[in-house]
Amino acid sequence: MNMYYRFFLFFSAVVLVGVGCAQNGKIFSSPGAGTHAALVQPRVIATGVRGLVLVGPSCPVEKMPPDGKCAPHPLEIALVVSADGKEVARGMSGTDGRFSFTLAPGEYHIAPAKNSAIFPRVASRDFVVTHAGFTEVTLEADSGIR
Repeated sequence: MNMYYRFFLFFSAVVLVGVGCAQNGKIFSSPGAGTHAALVQPRVIATGVRGLVLVGPSCPVEKMPPDGKCAPHPLEIALVVSADGKEVARGMSGTDGRFSFTLAPGEYHIAPAKNSAIFPRVASRDFVVTHAGFTEVTLEADSGIR
């Protein structure tokens, strides 16, 4: 066998064996002629709870028509999320009243963290996080103004 012929056979074998692609450290063989291969990554959906804490009333007397200055307004407050009576998350709502906690799907309870203030009194809520994404919750707080 001549030297050029041996090189051709060796090179052809390397090319045929080496045809494929690598992605993220995994090697995939080349598809047959006329077909296409696709690497499908599972879509990860973040889950949890997010919402808003509002406090009201803001004025001692309700008027008709309602005064916009007396509408409920955002409340910054410490919150605790629990599941089966055990704390799983703790954080603050922002100055805009918004909060967000990343949580696995399941049943939860959200409440204000313990403090010595009598007012505002924030109502706690039960909620369910599904696999579909974030659950929206609005917490209402009583300002104590009458």
